Amino acid sequence: TIQQLGRHFAADQVLYLLIDDFELQHEAGPGFYKPRITGYGKVIDVASGKRLWPLDETQRPFTMDLGFIEANDSSQELPLVRELCRQAAQKIARFFYKHKPIREGT
Repeated sequence: TIQQLGRHFAADQVLYLLIDDFELQHEAGPGFYKPRITGYGKVIDVASGKRLWPLDETQRPFTMDLGFIEANDSSQELPLVRELCRQAAQKIARFFYKHKPIREGT
């Protein structure tokens, strides 16, 4: 369970992220990429097992889409995945601190 994982690592709280969908290539064919990841997150108190965030029973969804990228070979796949994960992590982190929106909705 999430609570057991937190205890194992001596954590007070666990940020739990579930990836619903991950896409790298686009149906346009080889050489066309559209990196995209979607999922949801919640924060659990390890001691009590209670949800700390979001307070209601809904999940907090997130989506990161890098748009269309053309690449000539598969050597670009790993850098695209890394960039997608980096940007998704930044977006998720913004749920937890005040920031100036980069654009509406972020």
